[in-house]
Amino acid sequence: MLAGRQSLKFVNQDARLYGLDISGRKFLGRAAGEWAGRASLSYVRAKADNGDNLYNIMPLSARLALDHNLGAWSNTLETVFVASKDKVSSVRAEQKTAGYAIANFRTSYKVTKSIRLDAGVDNLFDRQYNLPLGGLEYASADMMMGIAPKPLRAMGRSINAGVSVDF
Repeated sequence: MLAGRQSLKFVNQDARLYGLDISGRKFLGRAAGEWAGRASLSYVRAKADNGDNLYNIMPLSARLALDHNLGAWSNTLETVFVASKDKVSSVRAEQKTAGYAIANFRTSYKVTKSIRLDAGVDNLFDRQYNLPLGGLEYASADMMMGIAPKPLRAMGRSINAGVSVDF
C-alpha cells in the first residue's frame, strides 16, 4: 500500500446526481456579415449515500461564443469558463483544481462546395491551468515519501489547421 492511499475494490454504491445543461443561440444582426452569440452552462452535483462526493465530476462550466459569417468565411471567438473543483472524493484522494477561463479562436473558408480550409488557436493567451477531469501526473510524485501526484496540466496554446473534403 502506498503512503496516504488505500486499496479500493469495485463495489456498487448508491448515489444521487442532479444537474442541468442549458444552451442557447441568438442572432445579433447584419453588419459586415452575420453575427450570432451562443452560450451554454453545465452543472452536475453528485454525492454517494455514504456522504462522499463522487469521483471525476466536472465542476460548473460555461461557454460564450461570438460567431461571424461573411460569404465563404466563418469565424468564432469563444471563451470557456470552469469553476474550481472543490467537491472531490476523499476516498479516492481526488485532487482539487482551481477555476480558469480560456479563449479560443477558429476560422474557416469554404473554397468550393466540397473543400473547406480550417484554422484555429485554442488557449489563445497560453493560460496555464489544471484539468478538472484530467487525472493525475505521477512523474514528479513520490508516494512512498508522502509526496502526492498533482493534477494534470492542461495543454498550452495550440495552433490547428485542417482541410475538409466532402465527396
